[in-house]
Amino acid sequence: MTIGNPKPKKKTKKSKAIPKKIVKAVFARDNYTCQKCFQQQQREQHSLQLHHVKYKSQGGKESMDNLITICWSCHFLEHN
Repeated sequence: MTIGNPKPKKKTKKSKAIPKKIVKAVFARDNYTCQKCFQQQQREQHSLQLHHVKYKSQGGKESMDNLITICWSCHFLEHN
C-alpha cells in the first residue's frame, strides 16, 4: 500500500508578479471600484483583485490597458 502521492508534482513555470507600480495605477484609475458590478471598496479592504481583460494564456499582457479591478465574487463568476 502506498501512502501519499508516489509521484512528485511537476514544477510549473512560476508567473511573474505584476509590478507594484502598475497595480497601484490600475486601482487608482478604476477608483477602487469593481469594473463588473461597480461596487466601490475601501482602500483597506482586500476584496478587489486585478483581472486580465485578455487572458495571459491568449497572449494578454500585464499592462494597464489589459488590467481591470474586479471584486472577488465577480472574479469567481468570470472564471467559473
